[in-house]
Amino acid sequence: MSWFFILPQALRLARRELRGGLRGFGVFLACLFLGVFAISAIGSFSAAARSGLLADAGALLGGDLEIRLSQRPLTDDQRSFSAQFGGLSSVLEMRTMATAVANQQSALVELKAVDNL
Repeated sequence: MSWFFILPQALRLARRELRGGLRGFGVFLACLFLGVFAISAIGSFSAAARSGLLADAGALLGGDLEIRLSQRPLTDDQRSFSAQFGGLSSVLEMRTMATAVANQQSALVELKAVDNL
């Protein structure tokens, strides 16, 4: 057979393969775009979360200093001195008995009250 007969069929097959290949290449590009977008979004979110936590770490973790007094609250002088160094928060803890209403069973519990600071 002559190349005059083979060439049109070869061009037709090449065009069909190229058209199907470009469609597959589009899927590849879409997957590549989605992967890069997901990685950059996660990186951006983690960087923002890390910087937010570092900026507010003292407030989120409860501060840098803890003073515990047993059996008595802070005096006014101690409270004003402590307030000079930043925010002051009070926590009151005590053990008490709690009774269930349904069956009148008692249990030892620890009660904890925290101010709204």
